[in-house]
Amino acid sequence: MTIVKGYRVLSLPLNESGDVFHQLYLKEHNDKKNAGRVLFLGNVDIMRHLATEEIDKLVKALFKRFGEIESITLSDLEDEARFAHVLFEKKGSLKLALQASDQDYLDAWKEIGKKLGLIGTSASLQKTVAQLRKMFALKFVDCEALKDEVDSFMATFENREAEEDQEHRDAIETVDDDGFQLVGSK
Repeated sequence: MTIVKGYRVLSLPLNESGDVFHQLYLKEHNDKKNAGRVLFLGNVDIMRHLATEEIDKLVKALFKRFGEIESITLSDLEDEARFAHVLFEKKGSLKLALQASDQDYLDAWKEIGKKLGLIGTSASLQKTVAQLRKMFALKFVDCEALKDEVDSFMATFENREAEEDQEHRDAIETVDDDGFQLVGSK
């Protein structure tokens, strides 16, 4: 059982050889109204192309063996890692879910993942890896263009600073109509 910053980490294989994984993060959610019955699941987007209904079906399939599920609430953050809250009917169900062994989850995942088409062959995994690369590909910047842009910005900034300094020096040296002169530090 792996714990990272208070979250239980489940590593779920995405291919049959078990060398590519997706991590789910589990933790009891502190909810005063439903204390001891809410499970927080982080990083529930197993595959980016999954619809909300598919994620709901997956979460139900993975956790219903611990007890009746009253509801599942899925975040609606589309461009970020999504999360879910699983509300069990009984407190004991949450404890069972948090205490289940990694092997228990792995066995259940293999069955559920294959049934839902989430554990793929190397061909389907290659497509997923290609999608991930495309999503997270670094956009290479033309270094010369960036340097020119930064140099131009800095030149404008330095000119503006010099003008403000000169205005301040001029104001210090100027005596107003009433005979007062601005005092400033040197």
